[in-house]
Amino acid sequence: MKRLLILGLIALVLTSCVIHVGSEPEPRLKYYNEALLYQLCDITELKVSTNTAEVELEGWSENIIEIVVGYREAETDDGIIYIEDGAIKARSASGKNVEITKVKGKIPRSLSLDISNATGNVDISNLNKARQIDISIGSGNFSLPNCSVTDANIEIGSGNASLRNSMVTSLDLEVGSGNVTLTNSMVDDIDIEVGSGNVTLKDCVLSYGSVTTGSGNIILQNTTGDRVRYVVGSGEVIYLD
Repeated sequence: MKRLLILGLIALVLTSCVIHVGSEPEPRLKYYNEALLYQLCDITELKVSTNTAEVELEGWSENIIEIVVGYREAETDDGIIYIEDGAIKARSASGKNVEITKVKGKIPRSLSLDISNATGNVDISNLNKARQIDISIGSGNFSLPNCSVTDANIEIGSGNASLRNSMVTSLDLEVGSGNVTLTNSMVDDIDIEVGSGNVTLKDCVLSYGSVTTGSGNIILQNTTGDRVRYVVGSGEVIYLD
């Protein structure tokens, strides 16, 4: 995930904007609808890729995917929502456009996730022994409460990121503009890079790695991490009692 955030944002814009030359414009998506995805989980990773959506997924003990997908369509009951090759997809019965605007529900606790969202918040909770989560957000907030994850790779162009009551073996987190907060969490290998914003670490146990912010403060409260390097460009490293 060591790529420039600005390139990632440009890619998001390019992939979400298509110019049609010499063809009729897409009809306006004036109808909202919802679909329930309920099926036995026979995949190891769930992929979600959206332009503008709110994503909220919660782990549970069942080996079942139970997700409500909200979407906008050009005609009533024209959209079809389904899972194919481990990815949530949308298509239209009449060949028109369908846009997913909400993904909310429950997934097996150990399921890996690959989520790409141009605009909107992403909240992932109650995962247990999930192998990997990859999160890419152009503009929006990310939260990871009550989770146990081996590898977490998170990239945000503009927005805040928070981890609470979580255990992560390897955390790679990049934020262009926004604040990062870790509370009551354990991270073995930590790599946080923030362009502009504060990083707050409270009641955390860190093993090794680095925390960097270009413009902002790094605030430490009841946090251990003797082998963690703290780097600030314009700001301070502040230790609170």
